[in-house]
Amino acid sequence: MNKKLRELLYRSFDADLKEEEKKVLADALSRSAELREEQRQIETVRQKLSATTASSFEPFFADRVMRRIYREQKPKSELESWFEPLMLIFRPIAVAAVFIILLLMSYNMISTKQISVQGALAISNVAVEEAFDPAVNLTVE
Repeated sequence: MNKKLRELLYRSFDADLKEEEKKVLADALSRSAELREEQRQIETVRQKLSATTASSFEPFFADRVMRRIYREQKPKSELESWFEPLMLIFRPIAVAAVFIILLLMSYNMISTKQISVQGALAISNVAVEEAFDPAVNLTVE
């Protein structure tokens, strides 16, 4: 089978051919049983590939693979082997904790009506004189 005819056959699946190329391919297909068989095989493969669904990896797949490679390369101490599962557990907890902290800081800024670090941390504006004034300290107690 001619290499040019094979390229033409493969191109016919992915792009529109010119009229003269279509005629050449049709003529070659009518004359060559080998070319017809290859066309049938290509169609079968394309059908099977289109019927399959794309699978995706679980979250943190690359991290787990890299961790396993690193683990196999380096011997672990007893302390490292104890902390590794804790690191896996801590990741989702850390994300939740950051979210909760941001919610609390937003609530503090809304309740104090101050869009600043002091408002986010719910710190009131206290002058230095007030902080060291004994009369103020006694009235608070």
